[in-house]
Amino acid sequence: MPLTAERLERDFALLEAAAASGARCPQNVPFGPLAAGASTQLARAGRIKVELYVHNWRVVTILDGPHKGRSTQPCPYGGSEKPYKVIEKDSAPPISQRRQPWSPVAALKERADR
Repeated sequence: MPLTAERLERDFALLEAAAASGARCPQNVPFGPLAAGASTQLARAGRIKVELYVHNWRVVTILDGPHKGRSTQPCPYGGSEKPYKVIEKDSAPPISQRRQPWSPVAALKERADR
């Protein structure tokens, strides 16, 4: 279910406030919680960049607005210099949302038609 524009703006403001103060990426109070899927939608819209590190630590960089270039708190865990996943405007959608060239259902239908 898509999020409303108002909810996305609210969540963007929460992320902006966290980045401006150098706080951890919002999960709970005082800056959260964010709506499920909000950070992904904001990243795909080109407003933020999300980097995921070990233990699901997230670093959000603001790409739009007065706090452009500011980031939330960096990952504190040793050996986590490089994120294992980056979500941004041009990153590929999750496999579950990609159009698959082959599916077991289609194969069964094709077999039944023979």
